[in-house]
Amino acid sequence: MHFSKVLAIVAAIAPASVYGYAVANVDLNYWDACAAGEVPQDEPKHTSTVSVAQGSCQKMDVEQRWTVHGYSVDGWLITDDAKHECFGVTLYTSPDCTGKPQYVLPFEQGSDRANGVCMHMADLFSRDVSFQLECKSAKDMSGTVHQGTSPLAALNKGGDQGAGLPGLGALGL
Repeated sequence: MHFSKVLAIVAAIAPASVYGYAVANVDLNYWDACAAGEVPQDEPKHTSTVSVAQGSCQKMDVEQRWTVHGYSVDGWLITDDAKHECFGVTLYTSPDCTGKPQYVLPFEQGSDRANGVCMHMADLFSRDVSFQLECKSAKDMSGTVHQGTSPLAALNKGGDQGAGLPGLGALGL
């Protein structure tokens, strides 16, 4: 099981590092007890990991467990492009990264790792969530660069549309 997980991560990263795509890993952590808005203090009950490349949307199934009372998201930037170009990961409660992001996990400048705060189970009401890597420029899988296409930038237009969205304050939005 461990070998197949490592093989899957390497397979996801190898093409990206060859072609210069930004790639990050994202953990969805499941907690027995976790106060909303607080940083988790102990080890998660369970963790699901997914790799997300710049310009793509990565779906993950949320495991519904009776003993889970909170979730958190952690991320780490893998490729050099990600470390220089990317500033956060967005979580959507849709399978295709549509709608308003449910949560934003920002990366501090100079850091390739970020740990999120706890969210209540009700915050992830969907069985499907999806993640998107937020970068200074959006490069799609064909290599075409699109400037200023981040959904986080769209949240900042028109005043306080992003107000109350966890994680946005750290991004200055």
